[in-house]
This record gives sequence, structure tokens and C-alpha cells, in this order.
Amino acid sequence: MNHNHPAPLRVYYQLINLRGNIFSWEYLQKGHEWWDIKVTRQIPTVPTEKQDEVILNIPEIEPQQKHALIFKVFESLTPGGTFIIHNNHDPKPVYHQLQAMHGDVFTWEYLQQGPQWWDIRVSRKHEEVK
Repeated sequence: MNHNHPAPLRVYYQLINLRGNIFSWEYLQKGHEWWDIKVTRQIPTVPTEKQDEVILNIPEIEPQQKHALIFKVFESLTPGGTFIIHNNHDPKPVYHQLQAMHGDVFTWEYLQQGPQWWDIRVSRKHEEVK
């Protein structure tokens, strides 16, 4: 089978889609046949976190995957759905990219604005009835 990325990464993205990035992912062994990965649950403290709300712990994500993951999670939201971006700096460029890609279909609510952590709740707006 020819895949774009190794099998463990498919599991990694499935876990993120199901539960958000609330875990660390450490390779103990990388091989052609066997992969040993230590997965540890980590929950950042986020003010006003909703039960079962996806939290993307951005500093733990590979740099080249950060924006793509945020957009993928946003696109998977149903109207009224939310997730939290937990980051060590203001991710305002993501706001502008989301707006350019999707228009005014989301809200961007700062829950915490530094100095150490920025937490933003992104909500997909309900569709307007025409």
C-alpha cells in the first residue's frame, strides 16, 4: 500500500479528530514494520472549557501541521460547533486565513490573552435562514 504518511500518523490524526490534541505523542521506536509510540493524556487548563470541547494544544503539534489541522477541525464542525485553540502566542493570522477561506461564518472569542497562553474559542455560526 502506498500512503502519503506512515501508518501511525493516520492514527494520530484520527485521535486528534476524535478528542482534540489533548495528548503527547512520543516515538519510542520508528521502524519499517514496528512502531512503538507512547501516548500520554495532557489536558491544558482552559478557562470556561465546555465538556467534550476539542482543545487543539498548538505548541505540541508539528510546525508544518498547525494551520492545516486548525482548518481541518473547523471544516468538520457542524453549525453551532466549537473548538478551542490553545497557543503560546496570539494566532491572529489564523483568524484572517479562516475569514479568507470561509467568509463570515465563524466567531472568534478570546478566553485568555497572554502573557503566557492564548485561548480562543472558534464557533461555526448557524446557517442563516433565507
